[in-house]
This record gives sequence, structure tokens and C-alpha cells, in this order.
Amino acid sequence: MRDNVKYLHDKAKKAIFSLFQKTKSLGPLPPTASLTLFDVYIKPILLYGSDVWGCSKIVEKNDCVLLGYMKSVLGIKQNTCNVMVYGETGKYPISLEAMLNSVKYFVRLYEMREGSLVKQMFNELTRSHNSGFSTWISEIRSMLNRYSVDYSEINKDTVTVFKEAIHTVYLECWRNKLNSNIYPIVRTYKLLKNDYCMEPYLYNNKDYKFRHALCKLRTSSHLLEIEKGRHSKPKTDLSLRICKLCNNKEIEDEFHFLIECHTYIDGRFLLYERISEIDNNFLLMEPTDKFKFLMANDNIFINVLVSKFIYHSFKLREQKIGDIL
Repeated sequence: MRDNVKYLHDKAKKAIFSLFQKTKSLGPLPPTASLTLFDVYIKPILLYGSDVWGCSKIVEKNDCVLLGYMKSVLGIKQNTCNVMVYGETGKYPISLEAMLNSVKYFVRLYEMREGSLVKQMFNELTRSHNSGFSTWISEIRSMLNRYSVDYSEINKDTVTVFKEAIHTVYLECWRNKLNSNIYPIVRTYKLLKNDYCMEPYLYNNKDYKFRHALCKLRTSSHLLEIEKGRHSKPKTDLSLRICKLCNNKEIEDEFHFLIECHTYIDGRFLLYERISEIDNNFLLMEPTDKFKFLMANDNIFINVLVSKFIYHSFKLREQKIGDIL
């Protein structure tokens, strides 16, 4: 079973490479288009035969293929926290669909007419399970129990109930990870994220370089000192990850970059001026509220203005850091 999943894993990665080669001449595709291509061309490979192996413990092995693909599409680092990647795209792990496929297959076999060869095999597996042997039926039953789905009343509604259960448990787990202290890197992201869905800027902002800049700042996939110090060896203490471009002696994090640093004051003045024309209350907001407003705004015009500011500020920072070095 493990070798089979690894085989599908390798085939899917080759298909992704081929897909990127074929679409290379088109330039960066919109995330919605790229994720649709994944669902059409890559996902069927990963889910091949999941009716049988979807209930096994190795089912999560293929999730890394989707994660790697999404990180490439978003243009962020491959070590970006998975919690944020799933949150930005609103995609569910492949493993959930594999699990659902196995339950669909189980219900189909359960309701199949007696006498067919497949039904006879199903009955034999059931008898073996009832006799204390570990079988495919055992794995299905264990999985249903994990999600509190009643095994004694199997019918067509079982699939719907199970789907709702796995999504509910997954979303609860995702929110717990987002709001816990296990992943310090989500310190900024949890201030911005409320609903589990694709973020509007991914389909509203048509220019890749601007969309990419906003995504990098939202997911902490950048080279600001707050992240650079986290990866240095030895790790730089948080209090020492100071901005090198201003005299405020403040930690260079996403908030400092967007709201406080004097290096970008000219671009920030123009940004605030334009946004205040759209929202009269913006200039009256507290700095923290301004940060949330700018980073998680659904208004397409504000979204574009903010992403342009971030893009040009990243460029300016790169230039000035280069001059210092």
C-alpha cells in the first residue's frame, strides 16, 4: 500500500512539472486557474484507487504534493507554514477526499445486491472483521468511529454525514493551530484571517507581482528581519531583529514595515491619501486597525493600492539593504 501511494506521489509530481512546462509561455496564471488545473489533471492521479487505500494511515502522504503546488502558485517559500497556505487558498487537503472516497465505496458495497462476486468478498471481509481479524472493513469502521459516525446504520446519508464530520474536525483543527502558540510564525496571519476561504485578492488582483508581494507579507514569506533572524544560525533573539533602515530601534516585522518605518514614508503618504478618498474613516483609525484594514480588505481598489505599495517598498528595501552591505 505504501509503495502504491509513493508511486502515485511520484507520478503526480511529474505531471505537475509537465503542466508547468506547458503553461510556462503563458506567464504566471491566476491562482483560480492554476488550482482548477490541479483538480483536473493532478488530483485524479493522487486519488487513483483511494476507494481502497483512502482509509489507511498513509492517506496524508499525498497532501504534501498539493501543498508544494499551492506554494509554487502563490510564489512563496516552500517552508511557509501550511496553516497559512491552506487558509489563503481555502483548499481542503487531498487526504479528506481520499477518505470520503473510501466511505463512498464502502456504502456502495454495503448496499450492493447479494450474489455478486464483489458482494461475497465484502461479506467475507466483514465476517473476518467480526472474528477479530484486521481487514479493510476494520479500517473503515475505525475511521468512522474517529469521526463519530454511526457504523450500525449505514445508508446513503452516511456519505453526507461523514463529509460534514471530516470537514468540521479539519476546520476545528486548523483554527486551533492558527490561534495556538505552536506556530509562532502565524502571529500576524491570525490577526487577518477569519473565514476559511480563498482570499479575494488572489482573484481580484490580476497583476502577479503585486499579488505576490501582498501574499508574501501576509504569509510571512519574506526577508524582513523578523523572519531572517528566525532562520539564522544561531537563531537571532526576537528583541535583536531590529530594522536596519530607520532609527526607531523597532523589530522589523510586518506591522513595522507597513505602518511605521520611515523609509517608506513617501509611498505611505500617497497610499493613505488615496485610501482616505475611498474610506473617510481610515485616517482616524488606530495603527493596529489600519494594519488590519490594509492587509485584509476585500475592496479591489484598496487591495491593488496596498499591494502596489508593498511591492515598491520591498524593492526599495532591497536596494537600501544592498547599499548598506
